[in-house]
Amino acid sequence: MEVQVRIRLCHARHLVLLLGLATACGRERSGQTPVQPPMAKLPALREVPLQLQDDQWPWQDRSTMSVTLGGQLTFQQGEHGSGRYVTVDSTGAVLAQWGRGGEGPGESWSEALVSADSEVVLIAFSPPAVLVYTVTGELVSDLRGQPVEGFPQALVGDSVDRSFGQRLVGSTRILEDLRGPIVRSCIKSDCQRELLPADDSILIEVHLATPRRGGLRWPPYAATAGRFVLGDGVGYRLWMFNDQGKVLYQFGRTIPPRTLTESELDKDRQNWVKRLAEGAPVDTSALKQRLLTEPLPHFGYYGIGFDGQRRLWVSGWAHDSTFLDVFADSVFLGRLMLDCRRERGGMAIRGAWLALMCTDDDNPERPYQPHLYRIVDG
Repeated sequence: MEVQVRIRLCHARHLVLLLGLATACGRERSGQTPVQPPMAKLPALREVPLQLQDDQWPWQDRSTMSVTLGGQLTFQQGEHGSGRYVTVDSTGAVLAQWGRGGEGPGESWSEALVSADSEVVLIAFSPPAVLVYTVTGELVSDLRGQPVEGFPQALVGDSVDRSFGQRLVGSTRILEDLRGPIVRSCIKSDCQRELLPADDSILIEVHLATPRRGGLRWPPYAATAGRFVLGDGVGYRLWMFNDQGKVLYQFGRTIPPRTLTESELDKDRQNWVKRLAEGAPVDTSALKQRLLTEPLPHFGYYGIGFDGQRRLWVSGWAHDSTFLDVFADSVFLGRLMLDCRRERGGMAIRGAWLALMCTDDDNPERPYQPHLYRIVDG
């Protein structure tokens, strides 16, 4: 049915996001006039129904999923830190249930998934490790290292010696912002090359434009072979770089500021009522003012990515639905709308496949629901 619808295992203080880039950073700053790609038009989405049993649905809203070029979708099955995963194939059937929590080979307690061509890459934070698996859960590589601060985002190709990273945030519960450079890093070996320094003007601009959540700033980021994108989700601005750190395009959309929906306001009220009952010192007047005036992003950290045609997909919030804006280079092709309410849940995209994690408050048995779509060109 058609629907209209941020590695190297960082040493010391570097966060990693992944990308297949092979050259060093350049410092030139110049944009190009976008050229309308020939015959570029908005693709469609065709949903693949997932054939999950009752015990195979995710228990929590997960910010990370991974999808391969073959359409195999992987998501976390149990509670955070369980180490259990479910992989479904391109028909929606369960391919494997695998993984375990722990500190031994192939084990972890806290992790995030990133997409690859044909494997599953898992970035573990406790203990710190980069783990690579087959889609049926067989361990391919286990690289241990120093603690990782932040979350991974994009991986291009299965050649793990060609990867990309960035560190833009500090540790959880630390209000001080700690920026870091964007680096090209390795997953199976120890290497790093800086592509964009921490004091880069665009990096600072994007960092400061991102609203705080829990004391952290996670600017939107995406990567594909030879280029990467940084975004300002509040102002809906995007900067596309080549593999030398040179700006190719600056673009975006002019749309009205986003405001909280009634359901979002409701959830915030419930959260603060609970905190007040627990004795938290809350200035209710200041809280109300913040809720009504704090700038809200149209799209967030896990909200942008490239498909197999190098089109950039931007996934964000529109009332209680999800929008998908599609760009060819910097040319806006159009918007698809999905009947999907997202909280923290992100997007995974690879080749001709896209996945989203949606929330259904009216379904207590399955409140968090992964959705898999095939990208269809007319």
